[in-house]
Amino acid sequence: MDYAKETNMSLIGVSHSASEYLVKETLMYDWFKENFDVDVTLIP
Repeated sequence: MDYAKETNMSLIGVSHSASEYLVKETLMYDWFKENFDVDVTLIP
């Protein structure tokens, strides 16, 4: 993990499923709200 000290990305330690949820929460939620006339409920 030598790249960790060189990168300017935020690095957080979460499981794969937790990272998928973050993407859904931050990107997919807004996309569905903007493109479809549906109510969106995220289930963790």
